[in-house]
Amino acid sequence: MKFTRTDLEHLRGLKVEIRSLEAIKPKPKVVPIFYKDYKTGKGVPKVDAGMDDGRNEAEDLATKILRKVTERERLILAMEDWIEAVPDPVERAILRLYYVEGLSQQEIGDQVGYSQSGVSRIIRNFWIVSG
Repeated sequence: MKFTRTDLEHLRGLKVEIRSLEAIKPKPKVVPIFYKDYKTGKGVPKVDAGMDDGRNEAEDLATKILRKVTERERLILAMEDWIEAVPDPVERAILRLYYVEGLSQQEIGDQVGYSQSGVSRIIRNFWIVSG
């Protein structure tokens, strides 16, 4: 699988999305049923033996969330594996720090001993060659 620059730029966003999806904890909810009392004209709660307590809806939502999280995790893993397959170790390290770790070009330059413009050039050339 081959990824584009835009795909990798969304990598950190996918990780944030996973955290936000995992924070959602669906809970069943009971929706009361009312009938109209014709004497008073007001709604009166009705007990319904077959009433859905919301568990099915909560379980469906939990399943959808789990499916989305799993899809996102697979995509992130594929992107990270793609970066790890880059043959040049310096290029690979810079791409990993930039796209996976989210460091700025200046921070990467400080770590690997390049200037910010050198890091920028390496990233740009990578996309020219692989694009």
